[in-house]
Amino acid sequence: MEKIYKESIGLWQLRTDKSHILHRIGSDDYTENRDLHVCNPDEWEELALSEIPPYTKAEYDAEVERLIAERYSHGKEIEVNREKEEKPERFAEYLAYVEQCKLAAKTSLAAKRERKEINSENYESTE
Repeated sequence: MEKIYKESIGLWQLRTDKSHILHRIGSDDYTENRDLHVCNPDEWEELALSEIPPYTKAEYDAEVERLIAERYSHGKEIEVNREKEEKPERFAEYLAYVEQCKLAAKTSLAAKRERKEINSENYESTE
């Protein structure tokens, strides 16, 4: 990562190459930034494209929730949880479905990321 202090604007310019991105430390945002002006360069790191997680926690949580909702409405989830002592087999079925949804979310989000990378590579090769 290249760091250049720009006195005229009182900011640091951060730059990286095409095989890396600039990432704010602690952020869940992995936008492909390669040239930024920032106040504090110590809040930023350079990540290789291969180090970018295939999805964020927010994306994962949203996908799991979406998949669960295909079978259980919010009200049904509350009902199943409320009756877990009286109907343990129904609760166990619900928990098994939630685990299936978690696995499916990981698989689909990773595949979505892979498709995005392939599309990006195809776009770059046509330039």
